[in-house]
Amino acid sequence: MPDTHCVDDPPPTKEACNVACSADCVVGSWSSWSSCSHSCATKTAEGKQSRTRTVLAIPGKDGKACPATPALEEWRVCNDHPCTVFYWETSEWGFCTEDASAKFNETSLWNGTSSCSVGVQRRNVSCMKMNAGPVISKRYDLCYEVDLMS
Repeated sequence: MPDTHCVDDPPPTKEACNVACSADCVVGSWSSWSSCSHSCATKTAEGKQSRTRTVLAIPGKDGKACPATPALEEWRVCNDHPCTVFYWETSEWGFCTEDASAKFNETSLWNGTSSCSVGVQRRNVSCMKMNAGPVISKRYDLCYEVDLMS
């Protein structure tokens, strides 16, 4: 495909690297990441996974030393979404009914007749815990926390 079809500059085709001397330590490539230790995160635990690499050749005399053991292993967080899922459940909107607290008795500017009253529609809104049902009112703030995070 011609380069003119691509908008940005092409990525580099070469990169500088260090070639090991024959006497230097040689380490292998990183392994694939391990499976995650947890399927989700709680207040006291989060998922972690690791990968390793091994020493393929120890250094000779005057060669570059091998990295320390901790440098042969990497860790990262995984599945850091909360185990407990909260969500809002809402009913359908009800009929529009007159809102007595917001009546307007002014004359409409466009036809000189009295304007209509303001209406209101209502619906039920419940904070729900996945696979457990409604959240009790003293823990209702959890839905607000979850909603803010999403």
